[in-house]
Amino acid sequence: MITAIDPFTYAVHGFKALILKNTDLGAVGFDLIFLFGFAALTLGAATVLFRRTL
Repeated sequence: MITAIDPFTYAVHGFKALILKNTDLGAVGFDLIFLFGFAALTLGAATVLFRRTL
């Protein structure tokens, strides 16, 4: 259940598909979308949680 939201799982799957199976970027499209979405979500959460005041 944890591996469904773990970004490392999608990164490894994408690298394996690109390097070992010799596919194109279309084959790892979902992996890239998930990774960019996860990055945007965590960046947004970090910005809100760690806002600095001057």
